[in-house]
Amino acid sequence: MSRKQFNFIYDKLVKDENDILGHIAYSIYKNQKREEIAKIKSKNGGADVTDEDLAPFVDLSQSNSQVGFYKDKATALAQLFLDEVVGQELEEAKRKQEADFIRNHKAHGFMYGVWQGVAASVIFVLAGFAFLMATGGWARIGKALIEIAK
Repeated sequence: MSRKQFNFIYDKLVKDENDILGHIAYSIYKNQKREEIAKIKSKNGGADVTDEDLAPFVDLSQSNSQVGFYKDKATALAQLFLDEVVGQELEEAKRKQEADFIRNHKAHGFMYGVWQGVAASVIFVLAGFAFLMATGGWARIGKALIEIAK
């Protein structure tokens, strides 16, 4: 009977319970291990996999290069996930902003435009009168009209 080997890969990948990247890296390791078990089982004609069968995989998985691979893959997956989430949030914000813009700037019809023009004209005429009064332009206009009438 063989003595049970313990794999300390979890401790190499996960710093603490809040280490999200470490947990992702560990799940990548577990997926590789599951695939390795299936491959060994297939080679053995469906026989159960022993610790001895998995020893080469366990040794490889604990190497510094493989631990680095798990961490790099976890970082890439996390970045891909964040890019997807941020992309979806930006797309949703864009759709909401476009809908708000359309709702706030919808067409008001022909008469609305006519009344805008009338209001603008009245404001322009009043501003002109105010300018003439402020600059003394009425007096000059009056003198000019008297000279023309003579």
